[in-house]
Formats: sequence, structure tokens, C-alpha cells
Amino acid sequence: MSEDERTRMREDFARRAEGWRLLEEERRRRPDLVSLPEAMQQLAGSFRYSLTLPPRQTSGFVVFYRALARKSPLGTDRGPARATSNGTAAPDCSNGTLRRATRHLGSSTDMRCMAICLLGAVLLGCGYKSEDKKSALSPMDRFYALGDMAKDSFNAGRIEEARKDAQELMSVLPRFKDNWNYGNAIQDSNLVLGRIALREGRLDEAKRYLIEAGKSPGSPQMDSFGPNMSLAKDLLEKGERDVVLRYFELCRKFWEMGHGRLDRWSLEVKSGKIPAFGANLRY
Repeated sequence: MSEDERTRMREDFARRAEGWRLLEEERRRRPDLVSLPEAMQQLAGSFRYSLTLPPRQTSGFVVFYRALARKSPLGTDRGPARATSNGTAAPDCSNGTLRRATRHLGSSTDMRCMAICLLGAVLLGCGYKSEDKKSALSPMDRFYALGDMAKDSFNAGRIEEARKDAQELMSVLPRFKDNWNYGNAIQDSNLVLGRIALREGRLDEAKRYLIEAGKSPGSPQMDSFGPNMSLAKDLLEKGERDVVLRYFELCRKFWEMGHGRLDRWSLEVKSGKIPAFGANLRY
């Protein structure tokens, strides 16, 4: 990948991250937005998932118009969600649900732009369970998706599914060393397997996974917004400060923009506190 391509990709992710920041700020300003309906959570999840994909797949307005091309205009209700291939009801993505969700977005231009991007992402994926999406992916697209799917499965309590996806992602890493997503995949596979190990009482193994995650060479996202700190937080809750401080130092090599934050977090950890990692628990 050329430096120009890497720069464009980083700028693209930065724009989308700024949109997410605006959404979070609007929610803080408006107390009535704190309790979002399930539909809005689905929209937000789709937007976060888009951050893991190549820019050519994630332009909000491109996705939006592709959704319209599939005859899913915002003014027309798609009707109830259809069943998936295994007979399980898919999420309700009818336009009525989406309209109800957008009422919680506020009226600012920024928020309306965010709504368009989020609605487009959901409309494009309506009616499919994550298992259906994963089985239909090409090897490269599967490589892009496995990390996010493993994290989502872990957060939903589907531990064996998370373990399987993370192990598969780790097994294909050698095939994608020159891919822009390589650093994300190193982080995500080790992150999920480490959290599983900690959950199952294998503390030393979890610590090794954290260090391996810190050996990631970085990525457009990680270079700009930093690494995922969920395993680090889990270990801090177990009193494991030294390994987390070592992890912070490893992250400095790719997260040059975050040196100030790493300095602050290091001081807090040394004083016995658990930092408020904020969005770095979601990336």
C-alpha cells in the first residue's frame, strides 16, 4: 500500500470517527437520548462495524444509495423482517423501526448526516444474521470480518463462537501480512483469546495474549485512534498492573498520536487507578 493510499484511508477513518464523536456529544447534551431504542443501538453497531472495513466498502452515502437501489427507500416500509436460512427471525429492519430510531437523533445537520450513514448501513444489511453474512464472505472479506465477529460474540456471551472466530483469524494471519488490516487482526485475535483465557481462570495465558496484542504493527485505525483496551482493563481489575504498563509501552510504537493519553493512563495505573478508557474499549 502506498503512503498516499494509507493517508487517504487514515483520513477516511478520521472523518467517520468524528461523526461518531458528534453522536456521543449529542447524547450527552440530551438526557432523553441516553436510553436509546434497540433499533438505534443496531444502527450504532453497524456504524462501528463499518470502521473495520476498507473505505471502498464503507462510504456512508454510497451504502445509503445502494440501499435505495435495493428498493428500500426511506419513505417505504419494507415490512416485517424475513426469516434467515436457518429459520430464525432476522432483526426488524422495517422503515417504521428506523423512523422511530431517528427521532432520538436530534435536529442538527451533523446528526442528520450521521443518521443517513447509519440508516444506509442498516438497510444494506437488513434480514441477515451474522452467521449468514460470514458464510457468504470471500476469504479476504472474511479476514476483515472475523475480528469484529469474535468481539461481538464474546460481548454477547457466545464464548465458543468467539473462540472459534478468534482462532480462525489467528490461523490466517500469515496469508495477509501485507494487508492494511493485518495489525487489527493481530490485536483482535489476541484480545478475544486473552479475554476468554481470563474468564476461564488462565491468568498467565491472558497476560501473554495482551503482550502479543501489543506487538501489532498498527493499522490506519490503531495509528490514529489507538488500540482496544478491554483486555487491559480486565487485567487491571485483577490487579495486574505491570503487564498493562508494559502493554502501554508497546502501543507507543504505532500510536504516536496517543503518547499523551498513554502517559496519563500510565500515571493512573501506577497510582492504583483504572483509567477511563472511553472509546478505546470499543475499537
